Amino acid sequence: MIVRGLRFNYTSCLLNFTSCFLLLRYIFAAQFFTQMYMKFKVYLYTISRVLFGLYLVVHSVYNVFIYSEFLKEINAYFEYTEWFTHPLIESLAPLVPFEEFILGMFLVLGIFTKEVLICALLLFSFISLFLLDANFPFLAIMHAMFFVISLILLQHKNYNIKSMDYNRDLYNSI
Repeated sequence: MIVRGLRFNYTSCLLNFTSCFLLLRYIFAAQFFTQMYMKFKVYLYTISRVLFGLYLVVHSVYNVFIYSEFLKEINAYFEYTEWFTHPLIESLAPLVPFEEFILGMFLVLGIFTKEVLICALLLFSFISLFLLDANFPFLAIMHAMFFVISLILLQHKNYNIKSMDYNRDLYNSI
């Protein structure tokens, strides 16, 4: 078939249409997988945040249930310390389970996530240094791991995607 002096080939037209179709399918599939990957990252972050918060809540509730034994352990830690002997530190140490509970609940609920993670960094770094000073390296390493988990959760910029944004949501709900 000749169209205005040009030779028209059905097979090349069909191949061009097929290649265009495959190219469009590849582009849409790439967008689909990119969207799925982004959703996976957000959900993985949310699951990690909630599991870390649940661990803090369960650990703090356990320490409150055995509060007298917890206080005995704190006193034993303070007997071995050399640097952290200030009376203010000794008077605030029994409040650690309650701080962990509040941090854990805020992480689970997704309220003030960035601020809670910063507070968790401060808390776990202080506890790690305290336990190193008291010569309990295993517990210091465990709390240093909590510090690292908090740091990883803080470094990923996904903390406001599935949590309450206090600038927008909290003030609108009041």
